[in-house]
Amino acid sequence: MDFFEVFSVFEAVDDVALKDRSLRLIGLAAIPQDEDAFYFELSRPRHWGRSRSGVDIVGIGGAQLRADMPRTPVAELTRYLRDAWDSKPRFVAREHVFLVEGERFVVLSGEFFASQAVPHMLIITPPRLGGGEMPDALVQAVYFPWLRGRPRPADATVIVRVERTALSTFLERDEWTAAALGEQPWAEIHAARPPAREAVLRPVLALRGIQQVWRAGQLLLEDLA
Repeated sequence: MDFFEVFSVFEAVDDVALKDRSLRLIGLAAIPQDEDAFYFELSRPRHWGRSRSGVDIVGIGGAQLRADMPRTPVAELTRYLRDAWDSKPRFVAREHVFLVEGERFVVLSGEFFASQAVPHMLIITPPRLGGGEMPDALVQAVYFPWLRGRPRPADATVIVRVERTALSTFLERDEWTAAALGEQPWAEIHAARPPAREAVLRPVLALRGIQQVWRAGQLLLEDLA
C-alpha cells in the first residue's frame, strides 16, 4: 500500500527520506505502555526461524499488523489490541515524529503532526524484491499508545512486559533467551503457550529501530511517553 495514501500529512515534509520517493507501507506496529512498563509482542510461530542446532529464533517487537488493508491505522491497531491483548489503548497526539533509515535518525517536528492518527516513529528499510513496481523503500509506522489496565493475551499471543526503569538494560543485548529474560526481576512473559526456555528472542523492526537510536544516545525514556 502506498505510504502517502495512508499518511498524506508526510507529503509536505521536506526530508530526503520522504521527498520525491516511492514508499510502500508494509506494516503497522504498536508498542504499548503504562506508567510502570512497556509491552512487546513475540512473533507468531509460523514466522519463527530455527538455528542450525535446532533452537527456535523468535522475533520480539511491537504488536504488529500487515499494511495490506488498513486506511485507518489507529482503528485497526485498537481492534487488534482489543482482540489479541484484551486491552483498551489510548492513542495520543504529538508534534514530533522519529524517523529511522539505516544509520540515519532524525526528528520531524510540526504542528501538523499533532493528531493521534499520525505515527510516532517511521522505520524505513530497503525494498526486498526487484521488479517493475518496486518502491524506493519500505515503511513501518509505529505508535506508542497508553494502556488502560494490564493486557491479557489471547491463546496465540505472547506479551513481554518490561519495567520502564529497566528499558535500557533490556535494549543493551542483541538477543535474549526466553529463560534469561524470564528470570529478570523487571521482565514478565505472559502467554498460554510460551516459547521454549532455550528459544532465542531477537528484536525486529519496531523494537530494532528503538534499540538503534537508544544505543546511539539519541532517544530518551521521556521521548516515548
